[in-house]
Amino acid sequence: MINSYTYNHTDKSWTNNEGLVDIQNLLYARYGGIHDSYDEDIFLQKDVCDIFYELTFNDTIVGFAAYDIIDDKHYILTAFYVKSDELLSSIFISHLKTHYRQGHILSILEPTRKIIELLIKCDFAVKLNKSLVISAINFQLNNSSLKSTDNSNIKQDKNVYFTNLYDLDMCMLISLNIYNRNNYSCKYTLLQDADKIHYESINARKQLNNSYFDNIVSYIIDNDEIIEKRLFFLRNNIHNTLNDKDMTNALIRITQSLDELIEKHQITHDKYSRIQEQLINELDDNEIYQESIDLRIEYLTSHIDEETTKENNGINICPYCREELDPTEIYCTTCGYVYIEVGDVDSDKLDDMIYFNVFMEKMSYKYSLYNKKEKKGEFDEEYLINLAVYAVLNSLKIDEFSEQLYDLIKYEYDIENFNLKEYIEKNEYVSYTLDKQSWKKIAYTYKVQELKEILKTFKQKTSGRKSELIDRIADNIPLGYIKTCNPNLTSKGIKYLEDNVDLITYSTYLEDYIYDEYIQYSIENPGEYIQQPIDFLDEHIDYAIYTKNHYHLTHTLAIQARLYSEKEDYERTLQLTLQRFIIDLNMIYIKEEFIPYNIPIQQSTAHNIYSLNQLLGHQNFKNTFNQIYKTFKEDNLRLTYDETYEIISQLLINTNLNRLNTIIINTYYMDKKVQGPPTPKDDNTRKTTLDDFF
Repeated sequence: MINSYTYNHTDKSWTNNEGLVDIQNLLYARYGGIHDSYDEDIFLQKDVCDIFYELTFNDTIVGFAAYDIIDDKHYILTAFYVKSDELLSSIFISHLKTHYRQGHILSILEPTRKIIELLIKCDFAVKLNKSLVISAINFQLNNSSLKSTDNSNIKQDKNVYFTNLYDLDMCMLISLNIYNRNNYSCKYTLLQDADKIHYESINARKQLNNSYFDNIVSYIIDNDEIIEKRLFFLRNNIHNTLNDKDMTNALIRITQSLDELIEKHQITHDKYSRIQEQLINELDDNEIYQESIDLRIEYLTSHIDEETTKENNGINICPYCREELDPTEIYCTTCGYVYIEVGDVDSDKLDDMIYFNVFMEKMSYKYSLYNKKEKKGEFDEEYLINLAVYAVLNSLKIDEFSEQLYDLIKYEYDIENFNLKEYIEKNEYVSYTLDKQSWKKIAYTYKVQELKEILKTFKQKTSGRKSELIDRIADNIPLGYIKTCNPNLTSKGIKYLEDNVDLITYSTYLEDYIYDEYIQYSIENPGEYIQQPIDFLDEHIDYAIYTKNHYHLTHTLAIQARLYSEKEDYERTLQLTLQRFIIDLNMIYIKEEFIPYNIPIQQSTAHNIYSLNQLLGHQNFKNTFNQIYKTFKEDNLRLTYDETYEIISQLLINTNLNRLNTIIINTYYMDKKVQGPPTPKDDNTRKTTLDDFF
């Protein structure tokens, strides 16, 4: 059987021309020394493999690795063994480097704890807490050694499961499907023989019960964004282990790919040269990685003629192609560009970077009552078109038409490619004929001679003053026959304005909330123009308190204060402004790890406090402050009454806000430092899930 095997001298690998490699047979026939010496430290999940590698040190064979090949890029490591513990780490990392340089995607089939510890040592995995580990390299679960919390028959399950999560204490992989805290399923691996020998996992596994899995799920839900960012940096770190100067394999792949495009007549020789030059420069500057070369070539084939500049347009937006990024990937999945480089970041600052990114990610989502994820500033085209239509019709209502109106409004609402004029005319919101009301609006723009010509056409008297001519036309001529270049509102257009008051209310006050949720609320709870959004925000305040979401709560209080100001209810405006001030100042509901990124007093709050004190008088202001302060529980407050009122006094004399914020931070918050992911707490308030994360 060995006679059918082929040996590749370049990468020191064996394949079987007639099928799979029999690992034990090959070891015994060709590597007797290794076969006789390896012990339980090896992890070997399968008896056969697609490709078998020799592992060498100083031209001496010291071990082997076996892989299953999913496709020409995805390799599954099924066995790894090195005779010497001293060489294990260096051989392991060197072997992985080889595959990554070739652009392979690697996974590992049910590793032992020893392999997990190697991954941690190589910075390919990191501990999330005392026992949980997250890995940049995926783990494939072996269905034959799986158990499930829902008692499903996994052995007959043909699905292939992958995960990034491992429990060191239990020596097991964990694959989760989370819907919410009380609705999830978990698949986990049985204890391997090697782990039984070296670790005390048998005793730990006695703790495997519903409470254990509930705690795991709660921990992941509470820290999902931090885990996601750590996974991102781990994946990026894989590339920092590679030799940046070794571009030989990359250049070969670029040439081969471009040659294929030339042969298929998909690019010209000029494009070939320009794409090749750009890719070489980007490789040299670490702006693309081996894995993203094919994607980058595909993108540049269509876009190489476009003039582009790399700009940071906001969180989770690729600075090269402006498309939304996958926060768990290390390069843009649209254009292949590496949008963040953390290789030179001091390890002491890495946590700060992770937490800052998580903080910014939290700030980028609209506020929802049902945990919908929708980015601020992002709206579908239908919403933008409706706003643009409203803006056009409202301008006509107040006589603000100009030839540029359609183009200006299309630009304002970012719908330049939409034919707004045609849409409005097709829906009969405007007309170019006149009735008495529209005639009165535009009649005085006509010259006297033009008025006489209209009267003459309909055989009416043409003498008299201009006002008499206008009235005569209105009373005696069918105005529908008079054409105008300017559009006029029809009854349908007027009804559109009346029916879309909620749209404008949302656009004016509530664009940081989910549009569909507000429209549904307004349908179920009809109300007055200002009072209805106030009532809607009452629900958000209750939900923000329930979920202990500081940013949701303070933003909602600020919007409500603005709405009450519109109603000229300045006493209620002051109450809400002071509530927001006290919550911000004491950083209520802010987790300790996010404190460094918060400002105690916002500029808008300081301005409102100063203005409302002037408007209502200081005695009334102070009485309201005392009333609001008493509504807070003492254990939620970091500052005393006297300290808080002293800061209020500083704001009322219009002090330098930046300086005041610096003093507050230095006095009350400088001892708060980021110490890694928080420990799990028994908190059933958050609704965020990691549905498909693992």
